[in-house]
Amino acid sequence: MSIEEAWRALAHAREGFERFKENGDPLLLRDACEKAWLAVLLATDLLLVRSGVGKPSSYAERKAMLRRLVAGRAELAELGLDDKFYARA
Repeated sequence: MSIEEAWRALAHAREGFERFKENGDPLLLRDACEKAWLAVLLATDLLLVRSGVGKPSSYAERKAMLRRLVAGRAELAELGLDDKFYARA
């Protein structure tokens, strides 16, 4: 797991979105959104691992770990990372 993987997923999402804008195929939009969500998950997991919380094995575990991380770190709480994550889920 690396930040490069998250950036790569985001780049693929952007490419897919550009293809969607060209022809309007809703399947391309859905694919782009799924790749963007993958980028969010990869980046979130990397944050959790590098912060010492651990690597989640499910969405529920990721949510609980993120909540625990944010509760213990004021600078993350101020950013509202957990709220932003839940809103995009």
